[in-house]
Amino acid sequence: MAKIVTINSDILASLSSYKVNKGEAKLYLLGIYFGIDTESISEVTRKQVNALGIVERIYKDNSSQPHTLKWKVPLFNEEKEEAFAWTEGFRETFGRINPDRKGTKSAVVSRMKKFFAENPEIRMQDVKAATEAYIKTVSDPQYLKSAHKFIYEGTGVSRVSLLEQYVELVKVSGTVDGRSSKMR
Repeated sequence: MAKIVTINSDILASLSSYKVNKGEAKLYLLGIYFGIDTESISEVTRKQVNALGIVERIYKDNSSQPHTLKWKVPLFNEEKEEAFAWTEGFRETFGRINPDRKGTKSAVVSRMKKFFAENPEIRMQDVKAATEAYIKTVSDPQYLKSAHKFIYEGTGVSRVSLLEQYVELVKVSGTVDGRSSKMR
């Protein structure tokens, strides 16, 4: 039986908010995804969709080599969860130290999505390095933050993100464990 997929609802919302012709935009995106000629799509629609930054073309130095595509936003709703499948390993890292601190999948995924939306410069590798650095500082499992609260806790001006702090610490120190390699 064939699997039915749907266009990412976030993409559809963006197309609506920027008043892009949805029908043509979907055809254009599907053409890019499946490597089909998109010349029949109007130039206006192509420019509007390209301006949204959904997909990035990475060109090689040698023009005879084909370019590669990097989807910044998954095209299909069914791919959205796959993009955050790695959070299961993130949760397991906390669960190995204290099973009560693993957090729920839905809380971790929703907070991680919000974290990445607010910090687009941070990558999955940064999160993994920051998590590793944080875990190395925990001497007693009872003091380990829950996985979802490590991402952030609180609201408004009271919101605190240990994850963001450790990402910064790892970037500044240049080490995975958060300790500086410089002698003092």
